[in-house]
Amino acid sequence: MAGAALLVSLGFLLLGLTPMAVPGIRAAMTDFSIDYSFWLDCVAILLAGWLFVLARQQPASERDHSQ
Repeated sequence: MAGAALLVSLGFLLLGLTPMAVPGIRAAMTDFSIDYSFWLDCVAILLAGWLFVLARQQPASERDHSQ
């Protein structure tokens, strides 16, 4: 599997499809702001948690649809 990864990496390198190094990327990646995507992530986490709790409250026998 590691050999396949090396072959794919070499293939991308030979085709020129690997990204170039960007100077100052650390400064660009350390910018944090609370925008709409932060709130959408919060809503998604809350929704997933609520659905998880609902699923755990129902016994497994009632979730069986094989009958």
